[in-house]
Amino acid sequence: MTRVMFNHVQLGLAVCGLILSGCAEFPGWQGQAPDSKDGRLGYQTLSADLSHADGIRKAVEDAQQYVQEQDSKIRSLFEMRAQLEEKIRDLQEGQIVRLDAEAEMLRKRVDSVEHTAKQAREEIDTRWAPVQALAEAQAGELTNLKESMIAIVEETHQDRELLRNNLKNYRDALVEFHALMVKLETVVLDEEFRAKEAETALRKNMKDHGATLTRLDTKYSALEHLQKRTTQLHRYINEVQKNLRHAVDTWEAGAPGKNGSRTTALQEDKDIVANSPLSIDDPTESTSRPTRPALVPKVDDVIQPFEGRTTLTSSEETPVSTPHDAGPVK
Repeated sequence: MTRVMFNHVQLGLAVCGLILSGCAEFPGWQGQAPDSKDGRLGYQTLSADLSHADGIRKAVEDAQQYVQEQDSKIRSLFEMRAQLEEKIRDLQEGQIVRLDAEAEMLRKRVDSVEHTAKQAREEIDTRWAPVQALAEAQAGELTNLKESMIAIVEETHQDRELLRNNLKNYRDALVEFHALMVKLETVVLDEEFRAKEAETALRKNMKDHGATLTRLDTKYSALEHLQKRTTQLHRYINEVQKNLRHAVDTWEAGAPGKNGSRTTALQEDKDIVANSPLSIDDPTESTSRPTRPALVPKVDDVIQPFEGRTTLTSSEETPVSTPHDAGPVK
């Protein structure tokens, strides 16, 4: 019945769709009529002068043309209505006949199923009687078997409880052993890691100590060399100071005299400076000048060349200035 109602609904929807599609073909169905004179629905007369016969004739012709157009549209609507009615009639006849045939087929199928079910029920009732008698006969045996099975189940239950307790104890022991093994493994890994770290740190420290010792050895050699050079430099400075004091005393001794004595002292000072190893020789001066003892000794006479390590690394070299770098003594 549900299927029959569904077919009727489909038929109604199809008819409505055909009606709407047919009506949509008319110009007036979708808004304004395309052939209206001024864009509004209905007939509108043109602005014609009705005071003359030509204007009246033109207005009458327009009215007749509009009436003919409306008459043709009405005839088209009637023709479409007749076509729609014919289509609806054909659809109704075809659907009703098909639905009646389906309903009759379903009715026959239901009758066949009911007959088959009735025969099956009778056959089951016929076969159930010996089965029921056999079941009643085996009820006693099943009772005895049930009692023996209950006893076996109880014994099995006791054995299972005992086995469960043993398994629980064994599992607890395994869990505890696993925890101990995990702790032991953690301790071993920690100790191994610490040993590796200690070994790495020791190697690094030994390497650093070796590099430090090498650097200290280099610096010690450089410092020893610098100390020796400093000692020689102090000896040279002391010798220079002694000579300068002697020269100053000599100059002061000749200063209180007359102008001639002072000029002689100044000339002697110039000669001393000229004869100094730090002075710059003037090639234009006479070579017949009398020589005097030098106030400043030569560097080679005071500072002996150091035998041993005389070269230093670029980062540890300490430049030592000599009196020759300062220019001539004035």
